[in-house]
Amino acid sequence: MTYEVIKYFIDLQDNDYEYNVGDIFPRKRLRVTDERLRELSTDENRQRVPLIKPISEAKDFSSMKVSELKEVAKKQNIDGYSDMKKVELIKALQGDV
Repeated sequence: MTYEVIKYFIDLQDNDYEYNVGDIFPRKRLRVTDERLRELSTDENRQRVPLIKPISEAKDFSSMKVSELKEVAKKQNIDGYSDMKKVELIKALQGDV
C-alpha cells in the first residue's frame, strides 16, 4: 500500500530523508515494516501525531490528471516518468512495473 505524507517529518530510519506534506511514503524501492507503517500513521511516533495516511491507489491515481501523476512519479524518482502514458504512470506508482 502507498501512503501520503500529511505532516512534515524526517525519517530517522531512512538516512534522515525529509518527507514533505503531499509526498508519497515509502519512497520507491524502500521497504518498511507493518510496525513502522502503524507507527507513522498513528500517534505512536516522536511527534505524537499521524504523519502519513493510506492512499487508495486505484481510485486516487485513476482520478488524477497525467500532469499530477507525473509530479508524484517525479517525487518517487521513477525512471522515464516523463514519457509515460497515464496507465503506465499508474502501474509504476503502484509498483507494478
